[in-house]
Amino acid sequence: MNIKKMVAREGLILLACAICAGLFLFLQSLIPYCSPKYEYDIKTSGHKYVVSTQEAIYSFEFKDKAELYKTLQDKYPKDLGKNDGVDFVPDDLKISPPKTIYNFAGHIRNLLGNLGLLSIFVVYPLYLIICFVMWAVKTLKGKE
Repeated sequence: MNIKKMVAREGLILLACAICAGLFLFLQSLIPYCSPKYEYDIKTSGHKYVVSTQEAIYSFEFKDKAELYKTLQDKYPKDLGKNDGVDFVPDDLKISPPKTIYNFAGHIRNLLGNLGLLSIFVVYPLYLIICFVMWAVKTLKGKE
């Protein structure tokens, strides 16, 4: 194959991948960002509870545990007693890492961003590997 044709074809394919990535990332920027909710599974006194917050907590230091337990007391006052404002954390309190929950627009925004990055960093290298394998097969068949 002529070198100029091969360079032109590869350039056009790379340009198409870049345009697709740019289009996906542009569409992602059109969707407004909305912060996700975080759900925690909390186990205490032999019961399991679910608490949702707008902020992610990963450290689970005493202050963070006390804040989540206060939220839990406000949500279930009959089971855990009324929140009296004192920082208290039961010994058997177990908190799971948060689950991130997006609304529909958040899922679409993440999908578009992932497709943009995928089209540039995965599709073109995969195309190059496929072309190389096809070239290698043709070359080996021609030598026999």
